[in-house]
Amino acid sequence: MTEHGDAVPAWIGPFRVTRRLGSGGMAEVFEAERRVGGEAGPVQRVCVKRILPALAPEPELHALFAREGRLVAALSHRAIARLVDFGVDRGAPYLALELVEGLDLRALLRRQRDRRLPPEVVALLAVELAEALAHAHARRILHRDVSPANVLVSREGEVKLTDFGVGKALDAGLARSLVVRGNLGYLAPERLDPRAPTSASADLFSLGAVLFECLTGARPHRTPAIEAGAEPATLRGLEAPAPLVAIVERLVALDPRRRPRSAREVVDTLAPIAKEALARRALAARVREAERGAPPTPPQVPARWRRYALGPKAWRDVARAQAMRSSHTGQPPPEERTAPDPVAHDEATLALPAAWRVSPWTVGLAAASLLAALGLTWWLASS
Repeated sequence: MTEHGDAVPAWIGPFRVTRRLGSGGMAEVFEAERRVGGEAGPVQRVCVKRILPALAPEPELHALFAREGRLVAALSHRAIARLVDFGVDRGAPYLALELVEGLDLRALLRRQRDRRLPPEVVALLAVELAEALAHAHARRILHRDVSPANVLVSREGEVKLTDFGVGKALDAGLARSLVVRGNLGYLAPERLDPRAPTSASADLFSLGAVLFECLTGARPHRTPAIEAGAEPATLRGLEAPAPLVAIVERLVALDPRRRPRSAREVVDTLAPIAKEALARRALAARVREAERGAPPTPPQVPARWRRYALGPKAWRDVARAQAMRSSHTGQPPPEERTAPDPVAHDEATLALPAAWRVSPWTVGLAAASLLAALGLTWWLASS
């Protein structure tokens, strides 16, 4: 099969592709299978991630894929998606990972009525993801891109951290890049300086931002860069266990010194209150319900006029509003790894598109009035 556009390849290496799962700015992901041990062997189903064919000649992307393969191969934990195979097919490297039957956390949140999850489910997510980070950090491996899109939740209530594509091995001696990689909506403020030293505390901030969003439906801080002197994010008034509220507020502290000392501290704090069996069943039920249901419709925009002077602020708000509306379509948003997140979740931004809606009669009347004024001005000037 000739690959172009959205064509699905029949094979990637030894794996027969069954369907496309999604694609981003750098890679695409497929569900695939292969026979283990010959034609009579069992079928192994996997998730295959490969560089987009158009980007296959890029040597830097080959190095990123190879690095991700090495990092994941060094990890073995129930809450980390396991590496199955790595190879190159028709000049494009690919990774085969264990297939998780379910959704990513971003999709799950979008399918919740209020974009939140119950505190008991969030406590389970916190313990599982902190366990995964503790396992990676103990091996001196940083994830550097913890975000809802990189957390998989299964129909059985399993939680898996995935996508170490921008991860880093602290002992690898990798040269620092002037490009800040990672989703800026969940990036620790110290990560905004590419020359600053990398530490596990940045992963903890990202974990806190994910948990904060699961509890409230919003991110703890605006992006891009967090302003100096910004107010600390708070969960004041939230009906949730006090230890969960306290640890999440510490995780999203702007000052790294105020955060927990390690991912293990997060586990030790929340494990006593996490009702694992009940929470896992509740998470599994929400995943299955979200898979059955249709994507939510965009929120109703209040039809009211907002006055804006034509200038940079107006066009900035238009762009933010359009991005906000796009985020409710059920489709993955544009690649956010190297650009600031334009979305601001506030009522003014949501209301902006309605403010620019004008009926055809109003447009016609305004045009006629303008023409009449111009005609009268010309007549007065010529008489």
